[in-house]
Amino acid sequence: MKYTRTLPLIAFSLLTLTGCGDAPLPQAYQIQNSPEKLMTVVSDTVRIDLGQKNYTEQLTDMLSDNPPTRAVLHCIATTKACKNAARILTRNKIVTENGGSGNDVALVYEHTEARDCNQRYVDNSINEDNLNYESLGCATTANIAQMVTDKRQFTKPNMLDYQDGEKAATTYDTYTNPPATSGSSSGGGGSSNGISSSLVSGSSGQ
Repeated sequence: MKYTRTLPLIAFSLLTLTGCGDAPLPQAYQIQNSPEKLMTVVSDTVRIDLGQKNYTEQLTDMLSDNPPTRAVLHCIATTKACKNAARILTRNKIVTENGGSGNDVALVYEHTEARDCNQRYVDNSINEDNLNYESLGCATTANIAQMVTDKRQFTKPNMLDYQDGEKAATTYDTYTNPPATSGSSSGGGGSSNGISSSLVSGSSGQ
């Protein structure tokens, strides 16, 4: 009889201790995968020595053939070579940074690539809080990322330029103030169902 009375107490104690753990936050139940989390930024650097005689031609050719993401000037700003390099970079609209002393220009090429999902089996059988497994939704997110040509829009999105802003304003104005639609003409030359008068006259003459 003692064991019969003790077993329910032990079971009740185990259930009580199990429920004493901290409950997950609401954010834990949301799908954690997003396109920007699948992005990897790869950076390559090409250095041009400002001590060379043809550094201006070399820099101009590099900027015209393959413009970098940004450039870092490792030179003293008051020297002639540094001024010439800064002038060329500004003329080609390259974002330039000052990297301190030196005698070269570093052309930085940043490429944003999308990683593949972790295609592995996840044992989610023991899941008392009913949380989503880590890679849930990753395939859909990867497909969204692959449809965007410029992957940098996920990691460093651009502001709306003038044309995009103007188009957005025009679309909103058209939505709020739709243009007046012209009613169908009741004359003999028109047609209420959208068929042109030439088609109507051509079919009636047959």
